Amino acid sequence: MHLAVALGCVVLSACGRPERTPGADTSSRARPSRPAVARPRPAGSAWVAGAGPALFVRLNEGSDSAEIVIPVLADGTVEDSGLATAGRLGRPRLDLFSRAGTSGSGAVRDLLGAVEGECTEWPLASVVPTSGIASGRWTVGLVAGHAAAVALDSIEGLPPGDSARLAADLAGAASALPDDTIAEFRGLPFRVRAAYRFRAAPGMIAVVAEITRTVAQEAYPREERILMIAERPDQPSAAPLVTRYAERASDLEDQVASADVLAVLLLGPDRMPSIIVSREAGEAAWYALLTRDATAGWRLRWSSAATGC
Repeated sequence: MHLAVALGCVVLSACGRPERTPGADTSSRARPSRPAVARPRPAGSAWVAGAGPALFVRLNEGSDSAEIVIPVLADGTVEDSGLATAGRLGRPRLDLFSRAGTSGSGAVRDLLGAVEGECTEWPLASVVPTSGIASGRWTVGLVAGHAAAVALDSIEGLPPGDSARLAADLAGAASALPDDTIAEFRGLPFRVRAAYRFRAAPGMIAVVAEITRTVAQEAYPREERILMIAERPDQPSAAPLVTRYAERASDLEDQVASADVLAVLLLGPDRMPSIIVSREAGEAAWYALLTRDATAGWRLRWSSAATGC
């Protein structure tokens, strides 16, 4: 479905990584090289200390397997240290989350090793839901007690008039960003590929969105993607969006870095507002954490090691 507006349109699409079959971890297989990918890396990248020792990311809906993402591991160390580090976690109880908020609880049943093949992958675990799961829906998990959920409203679920207004507001905010330096994208319409609205603080509504522009050349199709976080007061609803964070990426359509919001959480004892994002560029994948500080600014706080081929 496309929702046309003056400055852009909402493009509703599903994202997710393909189903993968876990295999036994063996020391005899050839060591894969880590994927080379240019991506934003925050200075002093650090996972939130009070958020627990690992991030569990479900492979896809319908699967009971999850990647065990170890925040302290850097590029090039996943193959050597990932499985051993994951093994030291034991079989913890997990709080499970989705874009809708809290999904319930679960437990790690088995450590499955890594995916067999020529690519670098995170270790896998079998996660068994223990309570509160509606139709098995969850996207990420953390060791119990380290986070609380924030519910998201997707732009596609809003009334048509509200969706159109939000899409226009986001496209307008994207067009006003100061670093529009690539001439071939100038003047092209912005499209809101995905957007989620949530409460960032008392009286403050935030929107996290991925916004695109495309050069539709058959032989050389290029795409720009903007990951943006904007805020405005809860009332009045007509207040303008104020951009708090934005990053651009542009490349060939099948190589440009994409962003898929997995959950918004309040992390650690300070309940820091945080957005967990899955990133992909070509055959490489990684995870990112964006956090909000006391001055209402959002920043890229942490990026995981990259995996893939």
